[in-house]
Amino acid sequence: MKPAAWKDVSNRDAWRIREIERFVKPYDYSTREKSIATDDKVCEFFIKQLREAKGKLFNTIQLMFERQMKGLEAFESVRQDVDIFSDEVKVRHCEWRDVKPEWVGKIMEIDLELIRGTQELLAVLHEVYEEALNWKKIRLIDHAAMVYDPDIEKKLVRYARGVRLMVGDLARTFQERDMVCNLKKLEMRRTMERIKRKAGEKI
Repeated sequence: MKPAAWKDVSNRDAWRIREIERFVKPYDYSTREKSIATDDKVCEFFIKQLREAKGKLFNTIQLMFERQMKGLEAFESVRQDVDIFSDEVKVRHCEWRDVKPEWVGKIMEIDLELIRGTQELLAVLHEVYEEALNWKKIRLIDHAAMVYDPDIEKKLVRYARGVRLMVGDLARTFQERDMVCNLKKLEMRRTMERIKRKAGEKI
């Protein structure tokens, strides 16, 4: 892309750039060299967020294991999905040749969507951990002894199902970015198929 074309795009989508640069800076697709550098920083950010997501999942799984809570397998599956997605982001390859201004605008749109999506993912995983942490005993009708609240376990399984869908959506959005950037389509398509199959499994 020529610098003049980037100027037009960046002026038109200045609000997107401002929001993206809260997390990835500088954000600049004005030349091939800067595009490569920006792409690297964007994907490094995604990988960092996914690494943090895996850490939150590990803490939740460990807590659930220690408390012998039901639904542990569901969160193990989520962690595997995140691992697959993270690995595919790491091995991406971008040529950055003859990218048209309208496609750069699309890349910016996708980058912002992925940034927002990973932030939302981390927020939900924090909620999941807090739910597991606050799991307490209650007294149920017809039960003389105190028991751990079974509704919390059911809620956590629903959380796991929702998180798997979130990860799948993020992976599909990255696939779209992949195609716009002329990345490795075949490998990412296979990743999406694996994640889609796993997300469709009964938890």
